[in-house]
Amino acid sequence: MNRDANYIGVGPVEATEDNPEGLASCQIGTIPQMSIGKVKAPRQPISLRLKLLISHEARRSLKRKYKSAVKSINHVLGKEDKPSSPVFNYPILNLQAGEKVRIRPWDQIQITLDERNDYKGCGFMLGMKQFCGTTQVVFKAVQRFVDERDLRLHRSSGVVLLEGLNCAGDERFGRCDRSCFFFWREEWLERVPNGEQDQNLEVGTNR
Repeated sequence: MNRDANYIGVGPVEATEDNPEGLASCQIGTIPQMSIGKVKAPRQPISLRLKLLISHEARRSLKRKYKSAVKSINHVLGKEDKPSSPVFNYPILNLQAGEKVRIRPWDQIQITLDERNDYKGCGFMLGMKQFCGTTQVVFKAVQRFVDERDLRLHRSSGVVLLEGLNCAGDERFGRCDRSCFFFWREEWLERVPNGEQDQNLEVGTNR
């Protein structure tokens, strides 16, 4: 797997002993798929929008070529595609800031993921796996966000940020000091019952 393919989030990275599922290392590449619509915002200068559009189209073209190549290779190798719609019944929780949640065990999250390790466009990253099974606090619900690659404002639902759970980079790119919050689908979380609110809390364990 080349570096560019991983960077733009077009699929799983090469599996290793420490990362047998081939989870990618950055969610930036999955942001467009996570959107459920755009938000009205001031228009950017035509010159800037043209530059971003050309760059965006180039990435889309590379993504299509990559997916086609992977499909062809899997066909030759006789590998079946991972089901795109696995059977599970995890509810949307409509979480609010300050609520405590338990991140589901990895095996429960894994069945939600498609062949690109995404669910509803939201990628599950390698750095997120270490928090499976821990109890965390919701920082805020993500209802709108900017895709900095095309400067468009998007809407989203069923996605939250958790306090202190930020990406710190990985061995492929080295340390990253942007400290981006991980995006978490609510289907990957369970609301902690009131009686357990103060037990086994591991908030922001990578801060």
